[in-house]
Amino acid sequence: MQGRMITSLALVGVLALGSCSESAQAPTSSESAGTASQTVSQDTGEALVLRGDGLGPVRFGALVEEALPQLIDILGPPEQDSTERGWMPGGLGGKNTTVRALGWDGLWVAFTDWPYFRDDGAMHLASWHIVESDAGPSLKTAEGIRVGSTLGKLRTAFGENLKVHASDCTDDWQFFVPPKRWLGLGGAFAEEPHRASVLVTALWAGYQGSC
Repeated sequence: MQGRMITSLALVGVLALGSCSESAQAPTSSESAGTASQTVSQDTGEALVLRGDGLGPVRFGALVEEALPQLIDILGPPEQDSTERGWMPGGLGGKNTTVRALGWDGLWVAFTDWPYFRDDGAMHLASWHIVESDAGPSLKTAEGIRVGSTLGKLRTAFGENLKVHASDCTDDWQFFVPPKRWLGLGGAFAEEPHRASVLVTALWAGYQGSC
């Protein structure tokens, strides 16, 4: 399944962000302005919770110098850390965009200076993506959803808010839980979700690339 997913940042060789999901709408400058003081949550805890608006105690838009130490405190040093600067096609940025991608055995986190969640040109948390791995299934949402959860559990957790659809870009079946506009939890299934036992094989949130 992963081989058919659009690897939105494969062009820089550092991060698989998933495919064109319904969460792939960046805020305008007016929407992102004034968010800098609100992006780092006071929410704390020992476990890293997968969120539709961020990752654990960190919210999308948090400055890298604020967000990364918090993530390292929970996850330890990243196993991969790569930075690229240049033209980022596919809706992932523009001319002279900088993207920094960090990986922790199945979990990928992206920081960028492109104005996804803030418009001051600062490097900020823009997305996370988790795929099948030894460590991946240990990370879950507040509702208990993780890689390896079933469609049935998704329906129990999110009810009518769960949107299941075939990807416009790939052969994959995906889901999205849209709490509001461009923030929300997304993911992919191992196969067509025609029964409750079909498994989730990827989860993501934040800005996703287009086809």
